[in-house]
Amino acid sequence: MGRFKTWRPNSECCKWQRVRCNARSPSREVIDLNLSSLFNFGDSVSVSFSILKSVLRINSLVTLDISSSFIQGEIPGDAFLNPSEIVLFEHLQYLNLRLSGFEGEIPGYAFVNLTSLISLDMSRNRLNGSIPNELFFSKTLQHLHLSNNLFGGEIPGDMFVNLTSLISLDMRFNSFNGSIPPTLFSLKTLEHLDLSINGFGGEIPGDAFVNLTSLISLDMSDNKFNGSIPHKLFSLKNLQRLDLSCNVIGGTLSGDIKELKNLQELILYENLIGGEIPPEIGSLAELRKLVLRQNKLSGSIPLSISRLTKLKKFDLRNNSLSYEIPDGIGNLVNLSTLSLSMNKLSGGIPSSIQKLKNLKTLNLEFNNGLSGEIHNFVRQQALRLTASKFVSVLELILSCTIKEQLLRSDP
Repeated sequence: MGRFKTWRPNSECCKWQRVRCNARSPSREVIDLNLSSLFNFGDSVSVSFSILKSVLRINSLVTLDISSSFIQGEIPGDAFLNPSEIVLFEHLQYLNLRLSGFEGEIPGYAFVNLTSLISLDMSRNRLNGSIPNELFFSKTLQHLHLSNNLFGGEIPGDMFVNLTSLISLDMRFNSFNGSIPPTLFSLKTLEHLDLSINGFGGEIPGDAFVNLTSLISLDMSDNKFNGSIPHKLFSLKNLQRLDLSCNVIGGTLSGDIKELKNLQELILYENLIGGEIPPEIGSLAELRKLVLRQNKLSGSIPLSISRLTKLKKFDLRNNSLSYEIPDGIGNLVNLSTLSLSMNKLSGGIPSSIQKLKNLKTLNLEFNNGLSGEIHNFVRQQALRLTASKFVSVLELILSCTIKEQLLRSDP
């Protein structure tokens, strides 16, 4: 408890560590209290909730942080969430309960009087049941983090109506199911939305993204969404990250993808997306990560790929792509991962691949039609590309002629 060595009886609390008082007020009331990490991770000590009862009487608090405090058991109904005490937190704006060991259901009345709340983090606990409607009454709430809990069930259709100031919503790694309420897609201020690793399903509504004009990051991966990618999604001009991986989304990838000028990560792996990769994908000049593996893509790798010079990860594994690897692949000088295995690629491995000085992982196996000369640079790279096991890859993809060339060039 060395973190609280300044907390001594009969001393001025405003001088204590982890305490901040209102310097503008004559009464110098406490406005910021940091009780996070009361113990080091791994200590065989847990904190009793009784230590917080006195905290609940500080009605001037603006910020309360009790994250990583390993408080075990349920949140008592007559303590932190007692209606007669929680009302004292009418000024509270920032409440952090992350990784505090809480479990059980959350009583709805807990949030009724938190009318000034801006940020609420309850992630990485063992909270279960449904999310109380009262949590969604706050028009001031900007950041809501509920990830890594045991919440479940369907989300009521009118759940998000009042969250008109919401900027980030993180609900990943729970057990929610059903469809996404349309009211979620009406939040014009929303910038970050993460619904990944749940049981949401059904088609993504066609006009779902019309109003989400501020969206920067969208993650709906590891769910049960089906249908196709709505065209309206490609109107999100500010979008930088899109992850719809590990669903059952089909259809094709529209050429309208070119409208996402600020996109840096496009992650759609393990779906049922078919057709050809649209050449318009070469318009995504900011793209750093392109992961389309394990879909039903066919046709050739578009020549426009050569324009994605900021690309670091390029993964098209396990599709039905054919024809040659474009020589322009050598323009992707920032590439660290190139995975084209388990396709139907043919022709020669382009000599331009030797320009990829930053390459760390190279996967080309199970493309029996590939042939040609492997340059010394690639062979030298292979010696340190342990993740790709390039030597075994050669045995799988190269013709006897190529292997003979390698053997003859050995000293």
